[in-house]
Amino acid sequence: MSWWKYSGPSSREAHLAAFERAFPSARKTVQGSSCHYDVCFGPGTAFRSGFSAETPQVVLRVFLPQGFPEDKPALQLLSKIVHPWVNQYNQVVGPPELIAWRKESDLSSVVERVISELSSLPPSSPIHPSSMPIQMEARVSPPSYEAISSTISSVALEIPTPPIPDSFPELDLMSVEELKTLLNDEVAFYSHVSNQILGVKTMQEMRSDALVANFTVAQATLAQREEVTVVREEAMKLQKELARAKGSYERKVTEHMALEEFRTSNAVVLEKMRKEADAAEEVSECLNEKFCNNSIEVGEFVKQYRAVRHQYHARHACVELESCWVR
Repeated sequence: MSWWKYSGPSSREAHLAAFERAFPSARKTVQGSSCHYDVCFGPGTAFRSGFSAETPQVVLRVFLPQGFPEDKPALQLLSKIVHPWVNQYNQVVGPPELIAWRKESDLSSVVERVISELSSLPPSSPIHPSSMPIQMEARVSPPSYEAISSTISSVALEIPTPPIPDSFPELDLMSVEELKTLLNDEVAFYSHVSNQILGVKTMQEMRSDALVANFTVAQATLAQREEVTVVREEAMKLQKELARAKGSYERKVTEHMALEEFRTSNAVVLEKMRKEADAAEEVSECLNEKFCNNSIEVGEFVKQYRAVRHQYHARHACVELESCWVR
């Protein structure tokens, strides 16, 4: 049954307005006829007692079903916290105001008490599993991709799907004839199950939220397809240019190495020694002719001739002793 048949739209809107005034930094997400708020607490927020500077912020998701405020809200922690009020599915189920929820209950006060209670207990305090409450609420909507990436990217989410209960109190009070009627009328069956069983309602809303989230991600991916195509083409062009540059570089390196190997080969060095020895011998012959023609003084002739002949004999020795220095 729709919530406006009980208290009218103003009741739900008044709850939401009061909650937003109490938690102005809460992030609101509207999906269909339901919505949820993500409230952060821990270091850097108003509720941080009992948390050290190294402790990451904790996100409390306040899920408001379609029938709110007649239907109680669901409080889900997106981080693992051990506390008597928190069950094994990270759902907050312990506050008395939440257990005995009424449409006149103040949602802001309930959330403030939960945050204050969780903040007052150090995360490292041991809590025995036997002290955990047996009562278990249906799991709320899974966290959105944006919430994970922006608030708790470093915290692993552990929100398993709740098991199927052994009995349904909503069906226990029905007679056999009424149950047979539901079984024979598919429309009535789905209408009754969807509107009266809280777990089914929550799971259907979770499924709707997941479909919306997947559709949003798909749209965002398709919107970036053209950009990705352009980037891929540019990357392929750069890869081709890189391959051409690499081939040219390797070819030039090969040519340079071949040239260096040729220039430093034994044959080239030996031929250069022969040419240098012949050049030194020609210079010495020129000096000898100048001395015979009295064109140079004796002292200067001896000085230059000795140096030139020294070069000649050193280079000629390298040529003659080729087998020794080459080896």
